[in-house]
Amino acid sequence: MPSNRCEITFRGLLTDAFGLLFAAFWALRAATALHVPLSAALFVIGPVTGVLLAGFVWRDIILRRPEITADIRLSRYTRIGRIIAFTIVGNICHIFHQQALLLPLFGLIIGISYWPLGIAMREPIHLFVGTAVVLVTLISLLFPATAHQAIAGTGTALAVWTGCALRLGRMATPLSVEQTA
Repeated sequence: MPSNRCEITFRGLLTDAFGLLFAAFWALRAATALHVPLSAALFVIGPVTGVLLAGFVWRDIILRRPEITADIRLSRYTRIGRIIAFTIVGNICHIFHQQALLLPLFGLIIGISYWPLGIAMREPIHLFVGTAVVLVTLISLLFPATAHQAIAGTGTALAVWTGCALRLGRMATPLSVEQTA
């Protein structure tokens, strides 16, 4: 259990920052698959990630309005389960020499893990983001392996960035008396 509100604020900010890094990673994978020059990819990915990160810093640190996890146990088990699933899937793909499936399967794991996190945080946007990531990953599997990264990467990055923007957009609502106390 966090010892003070400051620890909660920074934990939430770190979680959001890792989510943005995840989206940037997938966007870079898509850009690589589409043979977009790195400088052009970073020209788009950098500002989008930077603006969203600045929004989370503003919300969590300046305004001190971080998202609060209602079910810490479910959140913790989900994160642990994600690590275990990554390990198992990574090993299975290695054993069966199916490295081309590794990233799409990781995308499915991430997408599915958004659902219990959405429940733990009482955050419906996570449910929609998780569903979008799962759907785009499954759709990418219908195409040749060379297209997996482009489709899954672009769709996943857009879903996560959109979810972040929607979550930040909600902070524009006025503070209630209870929130300001």
